[in-house]
Amino acid sequence: EIKITNCPECETVLRLDGAFLRCSNLSCPSRLTRSILYWCRALEMDGIGEKLVEQLCDAGMVANIPDLYRLQMEQLVELERMAEKSATNVLNQLDATREMPLDVFLSALGLPGIGPELATAFAGEICTIEAMQALENSDIERLVAIEGVGETVALSLISGIQDRAEMIEDFSQILTINEVA
Repeated sequence: EIKITNCPECETVLRLDGAFLRCSNLSCPSRLTRSILYWCRALEMDGIGEKLVEQLCDAGMVANIPDLYRLQMEQLVELERMAEKSATNVLNQLDATREMPLDVFLSALGLPGIGPELATAFAGEICTIEAMQALENSDIERLVAIEGVGETVALSLISGIQDRAEMIEDFSQILTINEVA
């Protein structure tokens, strides 16, 4: 019987999450691929699939999701099976998502346990990306007042945002995240 205790990709100690062992290292290469794919699918960027994401990560062109928005035509055409037409398509899809409402942004971040409906409810309460970045545990009461939100989910939102603080700050420099009225 083999017991796996560490992530095969980054060596982080795995934690049990229900029936699954999960790596909690947000910059783990295998988590990175999945979070980028989740982001692209949530924003309906069909031109950015698994193979491309793996190539981008393996080539070191993308070390986090915001890096997608820094990609240049010259970099993309260097990739295998990536002609100018495909590269243009990828860049156009990224450009089309440079502006989005806060609920869409929150949903695409892939915070544990927070799907589109909860993202919309949270965004309606939080309103702006600045207010989202300022969330602390003392905001729990305000968040659990939202219908369908319990303490666990509110804490998951807050810790998910805190764990991704650097990435969210990076996003706030590149994207336009519109407040939810």
